[in-house]
Amino acid sequence: MRRWVAVTTEISLLLGGLTAVAVATTYPLIRHLTTHLPNDLGDPVLVAWTLGWDAEAIGRGATGIFDAPNFFPYLHTLAYSDHLIGLAIFTSPVQWLTANPVLTYNIAFIASFVQAGAGMYVLARALTGRRDAAALAALAYAFTPFRIAHLAHLQWLMTGWLPLSLWALHRYFSTGAFAFLIASVGAYLLESLTASYFTYFGLLPLAAVAIVEAGRTRLPAGRTAAQLMAATALAAVILAPVVSAYYRARADHDFVRKPSEIAALSADAGDYFRAHNHVALWRQARPGTGEHELFPGAVVLLLAGTALFTPLGAATTRIRLYAAIAATAVVLSLGPQPSAWGHVAAIPGPYQLLLSTVPGLDGLRSVSRIAVIVVLAVSVLAAFGAVRVIDRVPAGVRSMLIAVLAIGIVADGWAAPIPTARFDPLSSTDDHDAYAFLKASDPNGALIELPMGHADDPRELRYQYLTLWHGHRIVNGSSSYTPALTQLLQSDSHSPFADAGRIGDAVGLVRSLGVRYVAVHRDAFTNRANEAALVRTLESDPRQVAAEHRFGATIVFTLAPDEELAADA
Repeated sequence: MRRWVAVTTEISLLLGGLTAVAVATTYPLIRHLTTHLPNDLGDPVLVAWTLGWDAEAIGRGATGIFDAPNFFPYLHTLAYSDHLIGLAIFTSPVQWLTANPVLTYNIAFIASFVQAGAGMYVLARALTGRRDAAALAALAYAFTPFRIAHLAHLQWLMTGWLPLSLWALHRYFSTGAFAFLIASVGAYLLESLTASYFTYFGLLPLAAVAIVEAGRTRLPAGRTAAQLMAATALAAVILAPVVSAYYRARADHDFVRKPSEIAALSADAGDYFRAHNHVALWRQARPGTGEHELFPGAVVLLLAGTALFTPLGAATTRIRLYAAIAATAVVLSLGPQPSAWGHVAAIPGPYQLLLSTVPGLDGLRSVSRIAVIVVLAVSVLAAFGAVRVIDRVPAGVRSMLIAVLAIGIVADGWAAPIPTARFDPLSSTDDHDAYAFLKASDPNGALIELPMGHADDPRELRYQYLTLWHGHRIVNGSSSYTPALTQLLQSDSHSPFADAGRIGDAVGLVRSLGVRYVAVHRDAFTNRANEAALVRTLESDPRQVAAEHRFGATIVFTLAPDEELAADA
């Protein structure tokens, strides 16, 4: 009973403390949970929509989950970016209860700091045997400056499953209990199903721990090998449907990253000493790019250095293990052509070999994100360093020292107030009425919204987000990849909808694909002549347009079924 009380108290203090720090460091988001999104209206809108769509699909048994309602008439469009199923498993109940994807996103956003810190706490406490050092490691991992560069990428904040996977793997080799190996696989799968990059990146620390621990353990070699193979097979079976969906999308559209993209988003060694310009202590004059600000924090580096240069006896092997993981991750993050402070190496790096041998790796462009493995390993090293520092001061001042270190770690990554952006996709009365009409219309009819924009245009994200409300598939969309037809229609200069003489042909094209509705947002056009030509063409073509519904500046045209046009011809 006493042990149960002690464990409950420890968990409560951990989660309560991490939550308090998370709310403070993400302020003022806590004041706008239902109306604002953190950072901007780019990727957060995409992720909020994805989680909303996942919740809808999971609610009906996950049938057709990859056939998201964007980029009509293409299928498997959820595979054009992260599917987030591993996160949606936990956020779907919130979405079902509130029907508010913004609130669902923000709860997950704040919870991601708690989840990351809790995962690291469990790992560091098991490795060091110390609550104080584990708490400092939890803060280092959850509130590192590196995370501020990814405030717009929820899937890259929800990183607590990886340290839990490593903890369970350590426990498997120390106890021989197969349940811990299954737990390690489960945590790895949840991380991989949250951010697909981790399917690859997560294997680095897991393989390193498995190799080192296998050499230290006295477990029967044959049984251990069999269990490891069984666990690997289980992971492969569970991932197979996801891999299949991404393979189909890749094969259908040749979705691979150009070498120039991969090189541009690989790290430079100097990036590990650069923090995002939102970080107060380390703010820079030039704007941050988000992929080249990899600084893990000064206090964390000092503690990690203490561990490296003052080993702790029996802990030396694990210190060297996590130092090797950090060093390897740094080298890989430099990409196919490593550079340091702008000076490019004369020979390719190890990542180039992986690119040429590992299937699917050329679909990942942001190589620098392997830095999350660096942060993980450095946080573990910081826990060992904290043990050394704390034990060298008198007992009477240890609490004060721990508090100072904790404050320093949080201050290293402090960015509050973080940027937030109000998101009200139905703020226009005209659009609200138009979408209400579409919501009440035949859901089998696809929709195209005009004007269309580039794939990263917030307008396209808003169109995509609103599929959660009106229920129609749309030709529009925004994702990590954009299929050829959408690229053509979104083009400012080559879209047939931008050619006044070809608008009728453009309408015929989308009708032939199965589009039933055209929503024209007249106030959104920057080219008024194009807007006038579009409306004039649609209003004067009864062969293609069956009905017109005006809602102020927004007009919804119902197109005639394509077979009627064929009959006329």
